[in-house]
Amino acid sequence: MSTTDDTTLRQLAYVSQCITPVIEGLLSEKDEKDILDLIFILATWHAYAKLRLHTDHTLASFDALAKPLGATLRHFAGKFSDHFDTNTGDKGPNTHWAHCEHIESIGNM
Repeated sequence: MSTTDDTTLRQLAYVSQCITPVIEGLLSEKDEKDILDLIFILATWHAYAKLRLHTDHTLASFDALAKPLGATLRHFAGKFSDHFDTNTGDKGPNTHWAHCEHIESIGNM
């Protein structure tokens, strides 16, 4: 496994470890499972997308992930689009992205 693969796997593990405690207990067990499944498949897709050097295996895995990703996104959109009321916080979406960039910069030190 290359260094890039190791880094990507660490990032996937980091996202999975950080988001799971945040989500746990907020929703019904079924909704929680659906959201965690979506987060996992998006994190996996993101990990493959960030690879700087692909092998035949990673390209095949990335390609095979397209159908499950689409199905999961359609399921999520269909189930949750009218299920929850959402709104932008007082500080707006830019605060969220600034925080994400700050967290990412700490991880790259």
